[in-house]
Parts: sequence; C-alpha cells; structure tokens
Amino acid sequence: MIDLTLLTTDILNNTNLVGRWTIKQIHGIDTIYSTNLGSSLKFEINHSQFLRLNCFNNGNYLGNPQEVAIRIDGLTWTRFRVNELIELPLSDNQHLIEIMFAGNSDVDEIWTGKQGLAIKSIQTSKPAIITPYINRHHVTFIGDSITAGCWVNGKKTSADYSPYANYVGICSDILQLDATYIAYSAAGLIRHGLGGVPTTNEYLTKLDSETYYPLKRPELIVINLGTNDIIHSNQAFKLKLTDFYQQLTKLVPDSHYLFIIPFNQSFQSVFHEVFDHEPVILVETNDWQIPYTDQVHPNLAGSKIAGEKLAAIIQTQVFK
Repeated sequence: MIDLTLLTTDILNNTNLVGRWTIKQIHGIDTIYSTNLGSSLKFEINHSQFLRLNCFNNGNYLGNPQEVAIRIDGLTWTRFRVNELIELPLSDNQHLIEIMFAGNSDVDEIWTGKQGLAIKSIQTSKPAIITPYINRHHVTFIGDSITAGCWVNGKKTSADYSPYANYVGICSDILQLDATYIAYSAAGLIRHGLGGVPTTNEYLTKLDSETYYPLKRPELIVINLGTNDIIHSNQAFKLKLTDFYQQLTKLVPDSHYLFIIPFNQSFQSVFHEVFDHEPVILVETNDWQIPYTDQVHPNLAGSKIAGEKLAAIIQTQVFK
C-alpha cells in the first residue's frame, strides 16, 4: 500500500494545532515543534489503514525519552516513546485523532537547547482525507508542573507524566475544550523552571529563548501558580502576582480570568488581597481533599477530583 506523508506545511494546513507549536529546524529538518506538555494535534481522517507518527528522539540522552500519546475516537490514550515505532492501525471509517506531547525529562534543555518535541511527519495510507477538528471552546491554562501533568502516575520522569489525565485534561474532556497548556516544571512567578525555563512573566509570550509566541485570546485563562514560590515572602509574591495580572490584562483584555489558589494553599491570603475586588474568578481549593503522588502533585485520583471540580465552576460561571 502506498503511503501518504504529511510534512510540516501539510500538518499545519490539515490539522488543528492546539497549544503552542511552531516550525523549527531540528538537525537540519523542518519540524512541528513544541516545548509544552499537553500541546496536541487534532484531526479527522477517512480512508486510511494506519497512522504513523515520525519524531526525532530529541530529548537529553541523560534522561528518559520523551513520550507522545494518541487517542482515537475519544477512547483510550496509547503512549509511545519517541525512540520507538509510533503506529496505530485504523479502519477505513472516519476517525477523530488526537496526538499529544505527553512526557519529557527534567534534564531536557527545552529553553536554549532545542530539546522540545519535534515531529518530522505523519504518514497514512492513500487516499486518506484529513481535516482539522476544532472544539467549540478554547481555554488557556498557565502554571507549573501540576498544570503540565508531571508525576500524575508515579515518580518516573516522562513515563509517569500525563497531561491528558491531570486536572487540565480531565476538565478539558468534560467541557470538550481545546486546551492550551503554558506550563513548565518547577517554574513560578519568582522561581525559574527546569530546563533553563525563566519565570512565568517571560515564558508567557515565548516558546523558548529564541521564539516569540504571542498570547492568543481564548474565552478563559486559568492560572495555577504559587506552589513553587512558597519559600518567598507574601510581599514579594504579591508584587509579582499583581504585575503578572496587569501583564495579562494588557495582552488579552477581553478574556475571563480564573485564578486557582494552589492546592497546597500557598499564598492563600495574598490571592484574596489581590483579587477580592477584581473582576476575576478566584477558586478556593482548601476543601477539595486531593490525594497526591508526592505531597505536591495530584495523583490520578486527585487529578480527577480537581478536574471535575474545576469543570463545574467553569461550566456554571463562564460557559453558562
């Protein structure tokens, strides 16, 4: 059977790139590239016997390989390491395909070393028909490793990361969202992230050190920050939080804003000081009773609780 190969321009034109993607040359080849776990491709496909995804094994050799997850028709996600064959069988019928950047290592130099996910091509069988799939709602989630989906399934980097099963993924499935994840491990408003990542005010509008990425205008922006800044004073965090809120309102003045008080209750009083009289939704989480993998990151059960509670709030207060 003759294969149909979609290169970067074909992928841009025929799929819905959800999240932050760009075209970047990796090892001399144009790729569809992202540094954000949770970034995904969504499309419908007809008349193909298989789906094959070709990626560079692009992470740091000192860490676990990066992983992608693929879901067909909204069923179970199947995970693959980027250093192995990534292929799933299909029938000739129409299928909804979702491909997500699901895991990476904390030692991947995603900010200055071009060690994000790099997709070279998608292959199907001819005469496949591929069209973008776009959900009704688009929400941007800004945060740290909790929002990125780290440590959901355990304590192994990459393999135990799961942006589709963390609170963002659960919320997105319930509300049928196109979710943009802007989140990096260990990052905060004051603390720098791993992999060379700067603080939130800088990575908000950059995909890496050389790639400007404007903040798009979604219906809602959800912010979950503060956990990694806990060693700093209330006053220092309040200044950064106020500045960040002003930055957001200048960049996307017409969006709704929802701030989640961190699950570990970091700076709870500061969030009230800053937002009690602002036109934002401030979400209390102290009674959510979330179980954790490591006292910080919600596990699968905790992610489900948080995702369901957040979805209910968004449904009643934003998408009403």
